[in-house]
Amino acid sequence: MPEIDEFKNAAACFSTGVCVCIVEKEPDEFVGITINSFASLSLNPCLIMFSVKKQSRFYTVFLGKKHFTINILSKEQKETALHFAKHAGSQLVDSQLVLEKGNQVPFLKECCANMHCELFETHEGGDHTIIIGLVTQVRSGGLAPLVYFSRGFHSIS
Repeated sequence: MPEIDEFKNAAACFSTGVCVCIVEKEPDEFVGITINSFASLSLNPCLIMFSVKKQSRFYTVFLGKKHFTINILSKEQKETALHFAKHAGSQLVDSQLVLEKGNQVPFLKECCANMHCELFETHEGGDHTIIIGLVTQVRSGGLAPLVYFSRGFHSIS
């Protein structure tokens, strides 16, 4: 088995997009967390997945919710990513959100893409839980993405 730091160094060589996942904590109170463990999983049905650390204080909020949004951040949203990484579970303000008819959870504005999801399944994965969502709505903005690589944020033009 590799040492934890050795494993983390190797994983840092993989570039990934950066997302904010939003759930409704209480009625009309929406909270977010930065994730970089996002991946598309299936085309039929359209499924996505991400993981949440079990020791996160935000962990129980996620597992109890049926609806959530995945917001793929644009290169202009580094501060948003940092905010929800440092203050996971902090409340979003209305000026940051777009609530579309028929959705229970809003999208974050100015993203590359947004996905409204319903909880499909969860699976245990070591010190994380893998959350699988069924995608029910998609929006694409055509913006350049924010990328996380080698423990830092980058952009692709």
